[in-house]
Amino acid sequence: MISFFIDTNILIDFISSRKPFGYNTALLFQSADEKRMKLYITALSFWNTHYYLKKLMPENEVRKIFYELTELVEIVPHNKSLMRLAIKSVHKDFEDAMQIVAAESLHEIKGVITRNKRDFKHATIPLYMPEEALLLIAE
Repeated sequence: MISFFIDTNILIDFISSRKPFGYNTALLFQSADEKRMKLYITALSFWNTHYYLKKLMPENEVRKIFYELTELVEIVPHNKSLMRLAIKSVHKDFEDAMQIVAAESLHEIKGVITRNKRDFKHATIPLYMPEEALLLIAE
């Protein structure tokens, strides 16, 4: 089974069915549900997604969705060593730095799925758009 780290924008696209991105992200989570891929994400992504979604839907609905998603994803913890790596990193955006160092700490992943590859330009692991990742699991 192929494993990927997913960026926050992928989670937001999926939950909010953001057009035109929601379809491919739904296929990613469906693939995880069908055990054709394994998805990793940080708790930071849930916090940031919550901030975005609370403007669009009721709190209880957001929490229900998050609870269900915890069945489909592995949560990568941030710890002191990852925090220090992010602080010292060359990435201009600290939030992106936190995501990148978390993803890079996972040796079992194929890469990061994101729509914003430019935000990860200094990453040392491969970057994939959702449609590129879906092609990889179709092989």
